[in-house]
Amino acid sequence: MKSFTAENNYKAAAEIADTINWHKIKNVNALIKAGEIYENVGRYEESRDILLMAYDRSPIGRMIIYRLAEVAIKMGNCEEARDYYQEFVEIAPHDNLKYVLRYEISKAEGADLQTLIGILEELKEQESNIYVGALCPGPVDTEFNENADVIFALRGITPRFCVKE
Repeated sequence: MKSFTAENNYKAAAEIADTINWHKIKNVNALIKAGEIYENVGRYEESRDILLMAYDRSPIGRMIIYRLAEVAIKMGNCEEARDYYQEFVEIAPHDNLKYVLRYEISKAEGADLQTLIGILEELKEQESNIYVGALCPGPVDTEFNENADVIFALRGITPRFCVKE
């Protein structure tokens, strides 16, 4: 599995992962890796189940909670994602990834551009090493375009980062 994931061949890694009885695995890192593999091939429920096993074996693992929130978002379960977000904030109140989770949950819930930009600005104020430009409030065709009187044709490029205020 390691060699396949190193090559980003998650489909082949998932085929190997399917042959393993994950209930018998005690190694938390192996469980997290399996969760990542299943997430990357779009098998979110299996990813969540394995990450929950990892969490049961290591209940203080903030990154496990973070991953569970990400998977819940991808499954379209924002309520579950918010529960994981709250738990993440309780475990790691000073971790800047809480802003990324809040942003992703808000985006999945269809928050307006101002709300998303507000979260990104909070993150930026923390002087985090997280690259704010990597988080895109998309879609790029927003009400901001009308206010700035511009047209954007590049997917993934936010109006706010392209237009000087």
